[in-house]
Amino acid sequence: MLTDKTLAKIVHRIFIEHQSTLLEESTQFQANELANTCFALRSQMLPWLEKLPKLAFEPDPDRQSGEAGWSAGEVVSHNNDRLLWALSEAAITTDANDNKFPQPPKIIVSNCARDPQPLDRDLAIQVLLTANGYFKTVLPLLLSADNEQTTEGTHHGLMSLRSWLLLICIHDSDHLEQLCKKHTHSSS
Repeated sequence: MLTDKTLAKIVHRIFIEHQSTLLEESTQFQANELANTCFALRSQMLPWLEKLPKLAFEPDPDRQSGEAGWSAGEVVSHNNDRLLWALSEAAITTDANDNKFPQPPKIIVSNCARDPQPLDRDLAIQVLLTANGYFKTVLPLLLSADNEQTTEGTHHGLMSLRSWLLLICIHDSDHLEQLCKKHTHSSS
């Protein structure tokens, strides 16, 4: 499993220094190692959501659209939207995007958005758990279709299944940190 420190170094090389790419960085890891990191990060979100007070799930009425400071429910909404997007792109990359690839459950689709929706605690937890289950369902399909194919269709450049999994890890790590900070702020 990738550590927070490893992920931070990768983020720095790719997004700060622009000295590497997701494709280059992902070659250091096996797909299962990246997937296990994703699952571990996503499973750590649940206890944080359960600990947060209800107020942490209410959007700040003074925050303008697009500004930082999402509620915990908005973090879940956005994070799982990006998970669905990355899994869909990974399916295209691996040619797994055929009739065998299941559609995501309606509860995820209807409660996820790139511009996040507010979700209360119970719904946020339900969306997270369902998204995690969906991820576990589609991962074997992606792994079995993976022959180290690459595609270039996004601003991230050339991508492989491992690149998509690394991106999910990076994104999940960032939003896990947001949830942890929400807990710290709500406790003070």
